[in-house]
Amino acid sequence: MRAALIASAGGDAYIVRDMLALHDIHPSLTATERQDLNGVVRASGLGAGIARMHHQLMAAVGYAETTMKNELERARPIREAS
Repeated sequence: MRAALIASAGGDAYIVRDMLALHDIHPSLTATERQDLNGVVRASGLGAGIARMHHQLMAAVGYAETTMKNELERARPIREAS
């Protein structure tokens, strides 16, 4: 049953998180299974906190904005010379 439960959770982080929250299942999981399932939850960003994710998103947006401005500045002399 343990294997069937883990297989049915697959990569669905919500199911995995809920399954790990059930303390009854912990004794039946191997250390590797528990580590793999926790990895699914971590990779999904669940429980990472909105503030951290917001900060990372805003940093990515800032980087993209700077890159676009730099590329536009670099292209401007080419357009003006034409």
